[in-house]
Amino acid sequence: MLREDYNKFCDICKEKLSNEYFLQTMETDLGYGNIFGRILLNETLCRTLPAKKAKSKSGIFIDIFPFDCIPYSKYRQKIHAFLVSLFKKIYLYKKKYEISSLNSFKKYIYFYLIKAFSLLPLSFIKKCLLKMINKYSYMAKYKNCLVSKYFGNFNRNINNINVFRHLILAKFEDSFFYIPENFDLYLTGLFGDYMTLPPHEMRYGHHNFLELNFK
Repeated sequence: MLREDYNKFCDICKEKLSNEYFLQTMETDLGYGNIFGRILLNETLCRTLPAKKAKSKSGIFIDIFPFDCIPYSKYRQKIHAFLVSLFKKIYLYKKKYEISSLNSFKKYIYFYLIKAFSLLPLSFIKKCLLKMINKYSYMAKYKNCLVSKYFGNFNRNINNINVFRHLILAKFEDSFFYIPENFDLYLTGLFGDYMTLPPHEMRYGHHNFLELNFK
């Protein structure tokens, strides 16, 4: 969702979301470490490897990624992405989430930066993180360049606002949902040839589930 719509969605959930579900954010679940929201299905269990020691609420979930504005300059994008990623990892570390394994000298440097900055108060780290994420969101001159996530392939997650200017209704199972009219442009940028199935040996999940229970 665009950041403004994401904020509206979170506000509406406070009043309209049924007791069957739970909106999980940094504000609604103090043990939660991610910078995006999730809708959890209550009375279920879903534990993943990175969060096995975290105090966050567990349940089968759908991720909700807000799109945030970023600078046009590739150089400034890299600086912005590094700072957000660093403070995001510090926040996760403070929340007892496991940080990705290290296999290079660069990642060791990254890890020791996380260790050093983690000495700062959690409230200060959270304030800095949210300030960086929202730095460009309400500046009109940056409205065309968006990023949905600060992990994985950062460049692959960058989009132009025009992708989301016009929406169409699309059927998914027995319901209809609004999706970008330029969905092909968006999916191609994110996944490449998304209409071709990957080789059989590449078809596996990436969440590292430890326990999954619909109860």
